[in-house]
Amino acid sequence: MNTLAMYPFLRIYWGLILFILVSCEKFDDLSNPVLNRYEVPAEVLEEVFTADIPQNLRNVDNFFDRIKEQGMVIHEGNQPPYMVGPTGAGVLKFTIANNCIYDDKNPNNEGFSYGKYEELIQVYSDQNQDNFLADIAYTSIFNPDYPEFQRGLDSGSATGYVSGNQNRDFTIFLKITNGKYDAVNYSAIWIISGTYVLMDRKSELTNVTKCMVMLEKSEDPEDKVADRGTVRIFRDDAPQWSP
Repeated sequence: MNTLAMYPFLRIYWGLILFILVSCEKFDDLSNPVLNRYEVPAEVLEEVFTADIPQNLRNVDNFFDRIKEQGMVIHEGNQPPYMVGPTGAGVLKFTIANNCIYDDKNPNNEGFSYGKYEELIQVYSDQNQDNFLADIAYTSIFNPDYPEFQRGLDSGSATGYVSGNQNRDFTIFLKITNGKYDAVNYSAIWIISGTYVLMDRKSELTNVTKCMVMLEKSEDPEDKVADRGTVRIFRDDAPQWSP
């Protein structure tokens, strides 16, 4: 083939490649977060993934794609299960293990357990029944298998927004601003997914995956808390329900 004849074609080809690369770079350099492709409440963008998140997470669609590739589950839709106490009100209490399956900053943490947590969960619809909300509170509990994680060492609480389907699969999105690990204060985004069923007045929670994005922390001279921008994913296939 004539090399000279190919020259215009090569210029067009490399021009397209350069255009794609530049376009992707600009899309990842957004001044404000964007979330368009996932069927989740609008408040996930307005109240959780706000402008203070790290720059590389502002394309929230791409961020969700990335964490799903690493084992996180996101249930879309507007039919999550109601999660309330046995009497139809109040919170549910579960013991959930934070078994790390992904750490974007330190892969050596994968396979490590960060102990167990007592998590109080309540999922309900708002007053207008337009959205599902979730009240979440967590605290680390003592377990002889993980003696380094004492009861109350880590804690936080917040109200978040819920997507889901089939009245059983759910994903909760929330921003913790009152987190505390030992003497270190922190704020973080948590995404919590799982499957919930109520059968014979017994609550069952399975296939839980949780994603944490660290946003800020106070002085941490002993480096006890993950740095800003750290993304970790945890999994517990069978949390324990506490009636």
